[in-house]
Amino acid sequence: MRGGGAQLCFHVRAGSYDTDSLIEVLGGLRRFLGGEMLWDGLPSHRSTAMRDWIRSQRSWLVVERLPAYAPDLNPVEACGRAYRPSS
Repeated sequence: MRGGGAQLCFHVRAGSYDTDSLIEVLGGLRRFLGGEMLWDGLPSHRSTAMRDWIRSQRSWLVVERLPAYAPDLNPVEACGRAYRPSS
């Protein structure tokens, strides 16, 4: 990625996304970012059409399957439990 740093991008739309709208959004993000992007592989992102499209985009799109819940990957997760006031 440009400058070696990470960028966070997201897209919001009225209604729900489908495979075609997600592919359109990813294409737009590619143009905006100008290169590599990490796509999380959320189950709803894994339709047959999406898998086929992703395979055709390997030159710039990296798909990483993330766990559904991984508190060890989120350092803020433990903050609420770390402080226990004394009685």
